[in-house]
Amino acid sequence: MAGKAKFGSGLTGKRASQGAPPRAPSKVQTPDVAPPANPDFDLAIGQFIDENEEILKGLIKDKGVQVLKVSDPKDFDALTAKFETAQRAKNIADAKGFGVKDPGAILDAYAAAYKKWHKLSPGIGRNIDKFTDAIWDQIYSKVDPAKL
Repeated sequence: MAGKAKFGSGLTGKRASQGAPPRAPSKVQTPDVAPPANPDFDLAIGQFIDENEEILKGLIKDKGVQVLKVSDPKDFDALTAKFETAQRAKNIADAKGFGVKDPGAILDAYAAAYKKWHKLSPGIGRNIDKFTDAIWDQIYSKVDPAKL
């Protein structure tokens, strides 16, 4: 663990070592590296979430979009699985047309990341601090700048 934060706040932890506000504790083990103390990053994430919610509200109001609860999740899952199968085949064909050598591998990596984040999402919700922590824990803490 890092020492006390700058500015005499008395905070401790990986973010505190750079003077950043503390985050909610993470259940994910991360390297002993301080995440970036970047209020602009936090602000950008918050704006992304807020803007998406405002866009949805606008679509509901101006375009009549309806957000419905699924009455039978199995039927909906079957429908989306059928769509995803067709969409995957189209994406692979399109990517091959652009010269991508193994588009299936790219789609597989995307699907694995989607599944992982789908499991993380309920614990994050719309909480910007939890989202910021998850991005740090799941992505940036794993990047070694020396290997770029």
